[in-house]
Amino acid sequence: MKRAVLCHCWGGYPNFIWYPYFKSKLEEAEAGIQVDIPLMPDTDHPVFQNWLTSFSEAVGEVSEDQILIGHSLGCATVLRFLESLNRNQKVGGVVMVAGFLDDRGDAEINSFFKRDFNFETIALRSLRFVSIHSDNDPSLKPNYFKHSHIFLSKLKSKIVVIPDGGHFSMADNCFELPEVVDEVLNLVKCIRDA
Repeated sequence: MKRAVLCHCWGGYPNFIWYPYFKSKLEEAEAGIQVDIPLMPDTDHPVFQNWLTSFSEAVGEVSEDQILIGHSLGCATVLRFLESLNRNQKVGGVVMVAGFLDDRGDAEINSFFKRDFNFETIALRSLRFVSIHSDNDPSLKPNYFKHSHIFLSKLKSKIVVIPDGGHFSMADNCFELPEVVDEVLNLVKCIRDA
């Protein structure tokens, strides 16, 4: 059985913004896929080690039949999870939505970014990467494309730009995000055809 596990954003929860849409559309479109959106601990005051432990438990046994999705701070959690895997562990794909690679000056999330990401290891722990971002994300000003360029150069990530999408959050009234569903379905097809 194929499985998608989504790590929500800072302050998020399983039924937040576009997550229920994502789950229902993906399960409708792809019979036999299981979609899990675990609640990260203390979501309003995230602590990296607690999020990593919780996400690791939610993912369970790692396999190439799994696709991991991160939104905002959830992307850092997914990347750190990949860093923690053993050499012989690999997932089928990763989709990063509005991902970023530093604390953007916010001490509350500094625990996620105390050390640089080991992209060499991360690249070996997933068959494919996709980065979805907007051209007007207020969280990534002034350089909207900085993080996606890093994903492209370090992970050979596919880049998807959504005009005027903001941070795909409550502030943007983002309750549907079909591009994420489409990219996960593309990854499922790639896994099936491999």
